[in-house]
Amino acid sequence: MAYQTVSQPAKTLIFEIAQTRLGLQRIIDFLSTLLRVLVLNSDAQKRVARIEVLQAKSDAQLAEIGLKREDIVRHAFRDRLPM
Repeated sequence: MAYQTVSQPAKTLIFEIAQTRLGLQRIIDFLSTLLRVLVLNSDAQKRVARIEVLQAKSDAQLAEIGLKREDIVRHAFRDRLPM
């Protein structure tokens, strides 16, 4: 007796989702959102690092660059916060 099997390549969930236009758009939207989150996180880390550097300075050093200690955060976020 002979046995015959038909094998098909295994389809992954990603491949099946990508078959539809809606699926592709969802993948693009997800990757776009992920990229925005990574960029925002990087920006926030840079600002926090700048704040830490400025907070480590003495009041005299801050005065030399025209800052008061209470204005450090406002200075670091000056392009994001309303004055």
